[in-house]
Amino acid sequence: MILRTGACFGAAAVGAPVSAAGASQAQSTSEPFGYSLNMATIRGQKLSIVEEIEVAAQAGWQGVEPWLRNINRYVEGGGSLRDLRKRIDDLGLSLVSAIGFTRWAVDDEEERAKGVEQFKAEMDLIAQIGGHHIAAAPAGISGNPDIDLRKVAERYRTLLELGRQTGVRPQLEIWGSAQTLGTVGEAALVACQRTLRIVLIITVRTGVLSRSAVSCTSTLAIWSTTLNDSSVTWPNTQ
Repeated sequence: MILRTGACFGAAAVGAPVSAAGASQAQSTSEPFGYSLNMATIRGQKLSIVEEIEVAAQAGWQGVEPWLRNINRYVEGGGSLRDLRKRIDDLGLSLVSAIGFTRWAVDDEEERAKGVEQFKAEMDLIAQIGGHHIAAAPAGISGNPDIDLRKVAERYRTLLELGRQTGVRPQLEIWGSAQTLGTVGEAALVACQRTLRIVLIITVRTGVLSRSAVSCTSTLAIWSTTLNDSSVTWPNTQ
Protein backbone atom coordinates (compact mmCIF):
# COMPACT_ATOMS: atom_id res chain seq x y z
CA MET A 1 0.00 0.00 0.00
CA ILE A 2 1.01 3.63 -0.27
CA LEU A 3 2.16 5.70 2.66
CA ARG A 4 2.22 9.40 3.23
CA THR A 5 4.37 11.80 5.31
CA GLY A 6 4.94 15.21 6.72
CA ALA A 7 2.74 17.58 8.61
CA CYS A 8 -0.39 15.80 7.53
CA PHE A 9 -0.11 11.83 7.90
CA GLY A 10 2.00 10.98 4.93
CA ALA A 11 5.06 9.16 3.73
CA ALA A 12 8.28 10.99 3.31
CA ALA A 13 10.80 8.51 2.13
CA VAL A 14 11.91 8.59 -1.48
CA GLY A 15 14.95 7.39 -3.34
CA ALA A 16 16.70 8.90 -6.32
CA PRO A 17 14.37 10.53 -8.87
CA VAL A 18 13.14 8.29 -11.64
CA SER A 19 11.45 9.04 -14.93
CA ALA A 20 7.75 9.84 -14.84
CA ALA A 21 6.90 6.80 -16.91
CA GLY A 22 8.72 4.54 -14.49
CA ALA A 23 7.46 6.07 -11.27
CA SER A 24 4.85 3.43 -10.52
CA GLN A 25 7.33 0.64 -11.27
CA ALA A 26 10.05 2.05 -8.99
CA GLN A 27 8.86 0.26 -5.86
CA SER A 28 11.08 -2.60 -4.84
CA THR A 29 9.35 -5.96 -4.73
CA SER A 30 10.82 -6.41 -1.25
CA GLU A 31 9.03 -3.34 0.12
CA PRO A 32 5.58 -3.69 1.71
CA PHE A 33 4.56 -0.21 0.60
CA GLY A 34 5.05 2.48 -2.02
CA TYR A 35 5.52 6.24 -1.81
CA SER A 36 2.97 8.96 -2.40
CA LEU A 37 3.16 12.75 -2.30
CA ASN A 38 0.69 14.55 -0.07
CA MET A 39 0.03 17.72 -2.04
CA ALA A 40 -0.10 19.76 1.16
CA THR A 41 3.70 19.53 0.95
CA ILE A 42 3.77 21.83 -2.09
CA ARG A 43 0.55 23.76 -1.47
CA GLY A 44 2.52 26.95 -0.86
CA GLN A 45 3.67 26.96 -4.49
CA LYS A 46 0.03 27.49 -5.58
CA LEU A 47 0.24 25.07 -8.49
CA SER A 48 -2.70 23.76 -10.48
CA ILE A 49 -3.68 20.13 -9.99
CA VAL A 50 -2.10 19.25 -13.34
CA GLU A 51 1.15 20.99 -12.38
CA GLU A 52 1.15 19.20 -9.02
CA ILE A 53 0.90 15.73 -10.51
CA GLU A 54 3.57 16.57 -13.08
CA VAL A 55 5.92 17.70 -10.32
CA ALA A 56 5.22 14.49 -8.37
CA ALA A 57 6.01 12.34 -11.40
CA GLN A 58 9.19 14.24 -12.25
CA ALA A 59 10.40 13.84 -8.65
CA GLY A 60 9.92 10.06 -8.77
CA TRP A 61 6.87 9.60 -6.54
CA GLN A 62 4.67 6.58 -7.28
CA GLY A 63 1.38 8.09 -6.13
CA VAL A 64 -0.34 11.37 -5.37
CA GLU A 65 -2.81 12.60 -2.77
CA PRO A 66 -4.34 15.86 -4.04
CA TRP A 67 -6.59 18.29 -2.23
CA LEU A 68 -10.21 18.12 -3.32
CA ARG A 69 -10.48 21.89 -3.41
CA ASN A 70 -7.77 21.94 -6.06
CA ILE A 71 -9.57 19.31 -8.13
CA ASN A 72 -12.80 21.31 -7.83
CA ARG A 73 -10.98 24.47 -8.90
CA TYR A 74 -9.75 22.60 -11.97
CA VAL A 75 -13.29 21.48 -12.86
CA GLU A 76 -14.77 24.93 -12.24
CA GLY A 77 -12.18 26.32 -14.65
CA GLY A 78 -13.43 24.03 -17.41
CA GLY A 79 -11.10 21.10 -16.83
CA SER A 80 -12.20 17.57 -17.73
CA LEU A 81 -12.04 14.80 -15.14
CA ARG A 82 -11.47 12.32 -17.95
CA ASP A 83 -8.45 14.31 -19.12
CA LEU A 84 -7.14 14.55 -15.56
CA ARG A 85 -7.42 10.80 -15.08
CA LYS A 86 -5.59 10.20 -18.36
CA ARG A 87 -2.82 12.58 -17.33
CA ILE A 88 -2.35 10.75 -14.03
CA ASP A 89 -2.28 7.40 -15.85
CA ASP A 90 0.09 8.65 -18.56
CA LEU A 91 2.55 9.80 -15.91
CA GLY A 92 2.56 6.32 -14.34
CA LEU A 93 1.05 7.57 -11.07
CA SER A 94 -1.60 6.17 -8.74
CA LEU A 95 -4.23 8.37 -7.12
CA VAL A 96 -3.91 6.85 -3.66
CA SER A 97 -6.26 9.18 -1.79
CA ALA A 98 -7.63 12.72 -1.71
CA ILE A 99 -7.77 15.31 1.04
CA GLY A 100 -11.02 17.00 2.03
CA PHE A 101 -12.51 18.55 5.13
CA THR A 102 -16.19 17.64 5.09
CA ARG A 103 -17.96 17.81 8.46
CA TRP A 104 -19.29 14.26 8.42
CA ALA A 105 -19.03 13.58 12.18
CA VAL A 106 -20.43 16.73 13.82
CA ASP A 107 -23.33 16.51 16.29
CA ASP A 108 -25.56 19.00 14.48
CA GLU A 109 -27.84 16.83 12.32
CA GLU A 110 -28.45 19.34 9.55
CA GLU A 111 -24.77 20.21 9.22
CA ARG A 112 -23.81 16.53 9.32
CA ALA A 113 -26.35 15.65 6.62
CA LYS A 114 -24.82 18.29 4.35
CA GLY A 115 -21.39 16.94 5.14
CA VAL A 116 -22.38 13.38 4.24
CA GLU A 117 -23.90 14.54 0.94
CA GLN A 118 -20.73 16.45 0.16
CA PHE A 119 -18.65 13.40 1.08
CA LYS A 120 -20.63 11.24 -1.36
CA ALA A 121 -20.18 13.80 -4.13
CA GLU A 122 -16.45 13.84 -3.45
CA MET A 123 -16.33 10.03 -3.53
CA ASP A 124 -18.01 10.11 -6.95
CA LEU A 125 -15.49 12.67 -8.17
CA ILE A 126 -12.53 10.61 -6.95
CA ALA A 127 -13.93 7.49 -8.62
CA GLN A 128 -14.07 9.34 -11.94
CA ILE A 129 -10.34 10.05 -11.86
CA GLY A 130 -9.36 6.53 -10.84
CA GLY A 131 -9.12 6.85 -7.07
CA HIS A 132 -10.28 4.30 -4.51
CA HIS A 133 -9.67 6.09 -1.19
CA ILE A 134 -10.57 9.41 0.40
CA ALA A 135 -9.63 10.99 3.72
CA ALA A 136 -12.27 11.07 6.48
CA ALA A 137 -10.70 13.76 8.62
CA PRO A 138 -12.00 14.93 12.04
CA ALA A 139 -13.11 18.25 10.55
CA GLY A 140 -15.61 19.97 12.82
CA ILE A 141 -14.92 17.70 15.80
CA SER A 142 -11.16 18.03 16.30
CA GLY A 143 -11.61 20.84 18.83
CA ASN A 144 -14.32 19.09 20.85
CA PRO A 145 -12.94 16.76 23.56
CA ASP A 146 -16.41 15.74 24.76
CA ILE A 147 -17.87 14.19 21.60
CA ASP A 148 -19.06 10.59 22.01
CA LEU A 149 -16.73 8.33 20.03
CA ARG A 150 -19.48 5.71 19.76
CA LYS A 151 -21.52 8.23 17.79
CA VAL A 152 -18.50 9.03 15.65
CA ALA A 153 -18.26 5.29 14.96
CA GLU A 154 -21.87 5.21 13.79
CA ARG A 155 -21.21 8.17 11.51
CA TYR A 156 -18.08 6.55 10.13
CA ARG A 157 -20.12 3.45 9.35
CA THR A 158 -22.35 5.68 7.21
CA LEU A 159 -19.28 6.67 5.20
CA LEU A 160 -18.26 3.02 4.86
CA GLU A 161 -21.67 2.22 3.40
CA LEU A 162 -21.22 5.07 0.91
CA GLY A 163 -17.84 3.58 0.11
CA ARG A 164 -19.49 0.28 -0.76
CA GLN A 165 -21.76 2.12 -3.20
CA THR A 166 -19.10 4.25 -4.84
CA GLY A 167 -16.07 1.99 -4.68
CA VAL A 168 -14.11 4.67 -2.80
CA ARG A 169 -13.08 3.76 0.76
CA PRO A 170 -13.10 6.45 3.44
CA GLN A 171 -9.80 6.66 5.34
CA LEU A 172 -10.30 7.38 9.01
CA GLU A 173 -7.78 10.09 9.72
CA ILE A 174 -5.97 11.09 12.91
CA TRP A 175 -4.75 14.64 13.53
CA GLY A 176 -2.04 14.76 16.18
CA SER A 177 -3.33 18.09 17.52
CA ALA A 178 -6.99 17.04 17.61
CA GLN A 179 -8.86 16.66 20.91
CA THR A 180 -11.04 14.03 19.24
CA LEU A 181 -9.50 11.51 16.81
CA GLY A 182 -6.07 12.65 17.88
CA THR A 183 -4.78 9.22 18.95
CA VAL A 184 -4.52 5.74 17.48
CA GLY A 185 -6.56 4.40 20.40
CA GLU A 186 -9.52 6.66 19.56
CA ALA A 187 -9.28 5.70 15.89
CA ALA A 188 -9.19 2.00 16.80
CA LEU A 189 -12.34 2.38 18.88
CA VAL A 190 -14.19 4.18 16.08
CA ALA A 191 -12.94 1.77 13.45
CA CYS A 192 -13.82 -1.40 15.34
CA GLN A 193 -17.00 -0.27 17.10
CA ARG A 194 -19.22 -0.51 14.04
CA THR A 195 -17.18 -1.98 11.22
CA LEU A 196 -16.90 -5.60 12.40
CA ARG A 197 -14.83 -7.33 9.69
CA ILE A 198 -15.19 -4.62 7.06
CA VAL A 199 -11.81 -3.63 5.67
CA LEU A 200 -11.05 -0.07 6.71
CA ILE A 201 -8.34 2.48 6.30
CA ILE A 202 -6.62 4.41 9.04
CA THR A 203 -4.27 7.23 8.22
CA VAL A 204 -2.31 8.65 11.12
CA ARG A 205 -1.23 12.23 10.54
CA THR A 206 1.77 12.52 12.83
CA GLY A 207 4.74 12.50 10.50
CA VAL A 208 5.81 8.88 11.12
CA LEU A 209 5.46 5.92 8.80
CA SER A 210 2.27 3.90 9.18
CA ARG A 211 0.69 1.14 7.13
CA SER A 212 -2.69 2.00 5.63
CA ALA A 213 -5.44 -0.37 4.55
CA VAL A 214 -5.75 -2.54 7.60
CA SER A 215 -8.50 -4.77 8.89
CA CYS A 216 -10.05 -4.35 12.31
CA THR A 217 -7.71 -7.03 13.67
CA SER A 218 -4.55 -5.43 12.35
CA THR A 219 -5.76 -2.04 13.54
CA LEU A 220 -5.33 -3.37 17.06
CA ALA A 221 -1.86 -4.59 16.08
CA ILE A 222 -0.96 -1.05 15.02
CA TRP A 223 -2.32 0.23 18.33
CA SER A 224 0.10 -1.99 20.25
CA THR A 225 3.10 -1.40 17.98
CA THR A 226 5.78 1.27 18.34
CA LEU A 227 4.76 3.63 15.55
CA ASN A 228 8.11 5.37 15.20
CA ASP A 229 9.76 2.11 14.16
CA SER A 230 9.54 2.09 10.37
CA SER A 231 11.07 -1.41 10.19
CA VAL A 232 8.09 -3.07 11.86
CA THR A 233 6.56 -6.05 10.06
CA TRP A 234 2.86 -5.36 9.54
CA PRO A 235 0.12 -7.98 9.40
CA ASN A 236 -0.55 -9.33 5.93
CA THR A 237 -3.98 -8.05 4.93
CA GLN A 238 -3.89 -8.92 1.26
